[in-house]
Amino acid sequence: MTVADERNEGARAEQGLTREELLRRGAAVGGALVAGGMLAGTAGAASAAAQPKKGGVFKIGVEGGSAKDFIDGQNIIQKLDISRLVATFEGLSYFDENYKPVNSLAEELTAE
Repeated sequence: MTVADERNEGARAEQGLTREELLRRGAAVGGALVAGGMLAGTAGAASAAAQPKKGGVFKIGVEGGSAKDFIDGQNIIQKLDISRLVATFEGLSYFDENYKPVNSLAEELTAE
């Protein structure tokens, strides 16, 4: 290394990182984080899929309404209630486009 190179190195050390060096280091760190996250994410997803968790809280975001609202399928009075009901509940059966009953949650329907 020449004396001029040593001076340049000393000047660079005083200035801190160059833009190019910062971008290279940032890309290397970002790549390592992404690769580590992918490995951890696939392992976590596999274990979560193997053992489902029961219970918890189900949240749905619908425009309008308030914190005091509750969902009652028998007492629908607003379009907001209809949208929440359609988005979160599934009936026992429904009618197709030819008005024939199709079982959804029900395994069998019989008239009595």
